[in-house]
Amino acid sequence: AGDESEVGEVIECCGGSGNGLPGTPTRSVPHVLGAAAKCSTQPSRFSPRRDFHMAGTRTINWHGETAHILEGADGARAHVIPAIGANCIAFSAPIRGERVHLLSTPSSAEVLRGRPTFWGFPILAPYPGRHVTPFRWQGADVKVEVVERPGVMLHGFAARVPWEVVASGADFVTCQLDSESVPDRGAAWPFPFRATATHRVADGKLTLADRKSTRLNS
Repeated sequence: AGDESEVGEVIECCGGSGNGLPGTPTRSVPHVLGAAAKCSTQPSRFSPRRDFHMAGTRTINWHGETAHILEGADGARAHVIPAIGANCIAFSAPIRGERVHLLSTPSSAEVLRGRPTFWGFPILAPYPGRHVTPFRWQGADVKVEVVERPGVMLHGFAARVPWEVVASGADFVTCQLDSESVPDRGAAWPFPFRATATHRVADGKLTLADRKSTRLNS
């Protein structure tokens, strides 16, 4: 079994401030929901008229993957792809009478798989950033697979593997990743862990509540 270390955090991803993301034009975001939209009000493949108000439907097929649709009472919407890192690939909110897209959305599932930590709101686990490999842990050298260049490991593997949906509602979805379900997990990270992520849309904002537990002596 082993001792477990647990960390929890809540991250506010996007809000209805009217300014979009830092450095991102409010009304010009490329690859919005699979369409090269030049204006945030341009209809897309995820048009609310076509997808969001179908009775009894809370998921759609997005390039062969299931997209979970979250919608707040104020019209804010998010799309989460559990099968590719539980990534929230799109978030939009009505701001000053216009629908504004606040995340960079890949044009297809293939594009997302090609660079899973580049698009949307990726979950970087079991570690974020660049790190030297091998590294020392409890007096031993630990070697982790290289995913960027020789001697450098980058952003973990959670963003590129399937997560399991364990709970959902009109405005939220909770996904879980058990590292032992990942083939060759030991090569990617020496310590088994479990991660739970809840995306929620409310009050014009998208939040991610993230919790991880690691068996340190395994």
